[in-house]
Amino acid sequence: MFAKLWNDEAGLVAVEYLFIVTIVGLALVVGFSSLAQAINIEYTELSSAILSLNQSYSYDAASGCAGSHGGIVVTDTAGTASYSESAGATANISIASCP
Repeated sequence: MFAKLWNDEAGLVAVEYLFIVTIVGLALVVGFSSLAQAINIEYTELSSAILSLNQSYSYDAASGCAGSHGGIVVTDTAGTASYSESAGATANISIASCP
């Protein structure tokens, strides 16, 4: 009876497939966990890069024979933006053309 049980291979293939599926399943869980962590790190770096962009700009006063405009300074700091115009910021445009 033990010899017959020892030589019986009827369920052996199913056990091998179960073992392989278990190993592959565990590998997928570990792999997806590592992938999720790597994606989270990349999104954190991306958000830090976007937050560190400085969108400040300025231009000096401009004047010509037909008009003038004062300068503007826009300063972008973390979470706030400030806007200021230099003296004479209103546009002065004359109708007369330049000689």
